[in-house]
Amino acid sequence: MKKHKLFFRADGSSTTGYGHVMRLLSVASMLNEKYDCIFLTQCPDTFLKTQIKLVCTKLIELPAHKNILQEAKYIADTILTSQDVIMLDGYNFDTNYQRTIKKKCFKLVCIDDLFDKHFVADAIINHSEGINTKKYSIEHYTKLYLGTKYSILRKSFLGITPVFNYKNKAHRVFINMGGSDEFNYSLKALKLALSNSSVKHIDIVVGSFYKFKTELNNIINKNTHLPIVIHTNVSEADMCNLMQLSTIAICSASTVAYEYASVGGILFLYKTVSNQKNIYSFLLKSNIGYKATNFNTKLIDFENKENTKLYFKNKVSFFTGKSNINISAIFEQFDKERSIIMRLAIASDSIIYYQWANEPAVRLNSINQAKIPIEAHESWFSARIKSKNTFLYYFESNKIALGQVRLDIQNNIAEIDYSIDALFRKQGYGELILQMAINHFLTLHPTIKITATVKESNIGSNKIFEKMKFTKTKNKVVNDSVYANYNLKIAKQ
Repeated sequence: MKKHKLFFRADGSSTTGYGHVMRLLSVASMLNEKYDCIFLTQCPDTFLKTQIKLVCTKLIELPAHKNILQEAKYIADTILTSQDVIMLDGYNFDTNYQRTIKKKCFKLVCIDDLFDKHFVADAIINHSEGINTKKYSIEHYTKLYLGTKYSILRKSFLGITPVFNYKNKAHRVFINMGGSDEFNYSLKALKLALSNSSVKHIDIVVGSFYKFKTELNNIINKNTHLPIVIHTNVSEADMCNLMQLSTIAICSASTVAYEYASVGGILFLYKTVSNQKNIYSFLLKSNIGYKATNFNTKLIDFENKENTKLYFKNKVSFFTGKSNINISAIFEQFDKERSIIMRLAIASDSIIYYQWANEPAVRLNSINQAKIPIEAHESWFSARIKSKNTFLYYFESNKIALGQVRLDIQNNIAEIDYSIDALFRKQGYGELILQMAINHFLTLHPTIKITATVKESNIGSNKIFEKMKFTKTKNKVVNDSVYANYNLKIAKQ
């Protein structure tokens, strides 16, 4: 079976860093068995070309454009199709860039850690913990996937539980400040590690573009009493092994800190660039990481074995080694939607609508719970498919009737209603067909307010509308049953 295409767009270099590219390649490594992974980038150096070709089936080098919007138009017009998914990771992919891309693709996903723009993407992944969703300016359909359950880690760091391997009198310290480490935090970390007599071994990982090896070697030559090893161009597997051998790490507050938290020991942090502030703040607040400046004082606390056990127990609650499963599930939902066909109902659909309407579970959750006579239904259905104020959306999956969504317009307000065939219930289809119908309806009527009335005891439907950013306004009582009222708020951008 032919794989669907999954595009990745990011840039990186020895001067600006490789973080955005490496994050996307981590996602690609989770998904490349199922999807045809293709990377889009400008002016990749030899290192990037090598890394991309290890994971992706194809590398497309983008031509230079006068501005970023021209690039978006080029990608949309010459590369993407309506069946493709594309992921963006970078700070220059603004709202207009996203909007241009989204018009031509099936789904758009953004990796973000700044929430500094309006997003029109279908999904946003931000693996920082504790982010207030209200900080995001997004469309009504945009799904937020936030927190460490969506940690973007390379394959070697998945499926591992951090081991209680802390030895307070014989520490092995792992140091990594990113590939280029422009401000030479590696030197600061080395001096810090050497300031504690319990440190017996130091591993420093740097990239091939690190410019300060001479300074490191000068320090190493003055401290021959313990092994200090500089590792360059370390493979993913070797990096994981070095982390697992260590008892302590001093890292930048970046993805490398997440990798260490997933497989290693006690974590100390430097915030080396401003865009690390959210991860840095989370790791400190959650007591998974500590400020590097508190290195010596904090190590005293960990001489107590109970403190150490509690630390590892807390860390495992955030880093389960299963984030790849959660990220893959996002794309599985896309595939599920791909299998769905939506169209407006026609006269020949009357019988299946009649059957859906009279299912016991549907009648139980309706305001009018009496069985609907066939004659009344046929009259109602005939009038509705002819009405300009009613939209009956019919859905099927693999040629099997799946469900329906109805929107009735009255006084510039559309009341929405839906039902799922019993064969497809409790599989996530309710939210999918509602979103598909709403998206289509709003292209025709962007200013009309959408409301829903849901029986309070119908827990599943209430959860769906709340998840879809409908705001619960008030309850009403009809025939001794309580119904919740929901309104959909549409972002105006």
